[in-house]
Amino acid sequence: MNNKNIVLPMLLSIAAIVIFTMNNFYVWSWGDDYLIKNRLHNSNVLAFLVHDYMTFDGRSLNAGYFMSRACLASDFAWLASSISGLLFLASAYMLVYLSGSGRSSYQLRFVYTVLYTCMLWLASFYFLKETLYWQTGSLYVVEVFLLLLAYTIWTASTTNQISIGLQCLVYGIASVASPGPVLALAFVMLFERWYKKNESSHVSFIKKYYFILPLCAGLLFVLLAPGSKIRFLLEGGVDLEAFSNVHNLYFRIHQFVSTFFAVNTPMVWLVILMGVFFNAQIMKMDINKQQVRIKEIAYHFVFEFRWLIAACITLLFYFPRMKYYIVSPRLNIHFVFFAFVFFAVQYKTWRNLETHVYMPKGVLSISFVLLV
Repeated sequence: MNNKNIVLPMLLSIAAIVIFTMNNFYVWSWGDDYLIKNRLHNSNVLAFLVHDYMTFDGRSLNAGYFMSRACLASDFAWLASSISGLLFLASAYMLVYLSGSGRSSYQLRFVYTVLYTCMLWLASFYFLKETLYWQTGSLYVVEVFLLLLAYTIWTASTTNQISIGLQCLVYGIASVASPGPVLALAFVMLFERWYKKNESSHVSFIKKYYFILPLCAGLLFVLLAPGSKIRFLLEGGVDLEAFSNVHNLYFRIHQFVSTFFAVNTPMVWLVILMGVFFNAQIMKMDINKQQVRIKEIAYHFVFEFRWLIAACITLLFYFPRMKYYIVSPRLNIHFVFFAFVFFAVQYKTWRNLETHVYMPKGVLSISFVLLV
């Protein structure tokens, strides 16, 4: 894209980023914010989180909790949402990198980052009030940012083992619905290793999949916390009413499914459909080149759709607690971000295989989405 063609997308991107930033400042304290602020007046942030870890919530010592509680200790209601907004932008930039546009010109990377931010914002619209624009709930934005950061670095290089290990440990100390699907992804990658048999040495296995250990350690740190059981019971535990008889189960599943479709905007389905489209094009090219046999198709779908499978696993995690999911739309942030990673990975693979096709980076496509 030449300099003349980039002017309009740049102007629209700047306008979009200004509006996005202004939204991050237009917030106020509400709900649990007041309760936590009052408790923080009599305690420092670290002591507050340690006490919460022991008596209320096993996730209390994760990075997201620390960020949101430290911001709540201040007198600026916009501080947490502003930091969350920056992490939101950083998450969008990492998606740009994962989609294969990380080596474009800095102008185009900026435009793409704003475009992905807009797409994430639209996809998350119905629960942003409980994540990006709520001080207490901003911990979820930190969580998905850590996921993308660890995966981006791991994808770029496996030499930063200590850094990735620490990030996976910090990420593991998060809501169980997020590290759980990532562990499922790890098993899919182990399945790939076994299927291809391209790594025979034990050393190479450790270098590539060592991140599973700190992730499991972080997850156990949360699950075994004294406060985890207390929080689980306070939130109603397993939805016993739903599983008491078939009629209640049918009604609760109907509510669960209705809530799921209600909190996901058309942008989510557009992203998933685009990812499926790119994958179909990849499959078509491989079949035409006679590189794919029938028995390999099952493996292809398991591995290539691993992020979409992870997105669905986040929903399965809440199935025993359907009532909790119904009243907490912010929990859907995991599904949205996993779906976006699926799109980004498929788009990058498609670009690498079909470099001569027209890429959707033209002025009209980008400008239209940003303008809308």
